[in-house]
Amino acid sequence: AAQDKIPRRSCKDEGPTPQLDASDLPEGARLIFFSQRWLTLSHPDDDKGTKRTAIVDAAEAYAKQADVELEQIYIWFDLACIEQDDLAELVRGVNSLGLYITACDA
Repeated sequence: AAQDKIPRRSCKDEGPTPQLDASDLPEGARLIFFSQRWLTLSHPDDDKGTKRTAIVDAAEAYAKQADVELEQIYIWFDLACIEQDDLAELVRGVNSLGLYITACDA
């Protein structure tokens, strides 16, 4: 799902989250893993969306290099994909990073 900012996964959120189950990805989809460092103390991105812009630019470059439509590119980003407000789930997610990386195309 297109977003204006990097989404944050939280069990405290009301309403739907932008996650998609990997089994629901369309045929030919490519999954890109992004590891990151936070740019501010409260969020991995700054108010200008510097990190989000870099991620989108990288996804566009990958699509061009891989000769696939941008609509076939999906992004795995830890803040959006790992629970942030339930410590046990956060630890399980962090401990599973290696599995997520191996499931990605880039």
